[in-house]
Amino acid sequence: MRAGRIRQSGFTLMELILVMLIIAIISGMLVPSLARFTAGRAVDNLGRQILALAQSARSQSISQARIYRLNFDQSAGQFWLTADAGGGTFNPPTGGNNTRYSSPTGVRMQVTVTPQPNTQLLQPDNVQQQQVQQSSTTLDGQAAGVAGQIVNNTHAQGQVYVEFQPTGRTDPATIRLDDAEGHSVQIVCASPTDGFQIGGGAQ
Repeated sequence: MRAGRIRQSGFTLMELILVMLIIAIISGMLVPSLARFTAGRAVDNLGRQILALAQSARSQSISQARIYRLNFDQSAGQFWLTADAGGGTFNPPTGGNNTRYSSPTGVRMQVTVTPQPNTQLLQPDNVQQQQVQQSSTTLDGQAAGVAGQIVNNTHAQGQVYVEFQPTGRTDPATIRLDDAEGHSVQIVCASPTDGFQIGGGAQ
């Protein structure tokens, strides 16, 4: 009689063990998927953070009529803004965008600044513009600036910057983020008159 009352009021010990075993098996199957999902979110979130900073740099450059740079230290996985302080000096801007940001552990950052093609500027008919041949370069070489002139877009080993002009023109560049799980995101500025956006290659 006592055993019958126990059976009616709930699970037997064997049934509880079986339920717990099923829960453990399902959890074991879900944990790897959740881990991969979390890793992918880190890449996506970093991409959105870099995109927001690039858009902010472009708008501030236009509104303040001074050059902004989005700097990258790829070896350290860091990025930050600087603004033209005059005399070729670039300092962190005042306000909320003077932070040096770091990428999450395990996320690799690769930045390529693409030289612009030669640009014909508006000029009188009696003035000839000198054409300068520019080759496509990456981090350790020369890169073309936003007005078509050749400038050095590298600070030091592993460091590079994207420049934003008050005219709204931007150094074309590709910023690729990867993690060990195979997730990748690209933030792309395809031409000097475009802004940055999340490009192809996102997984």
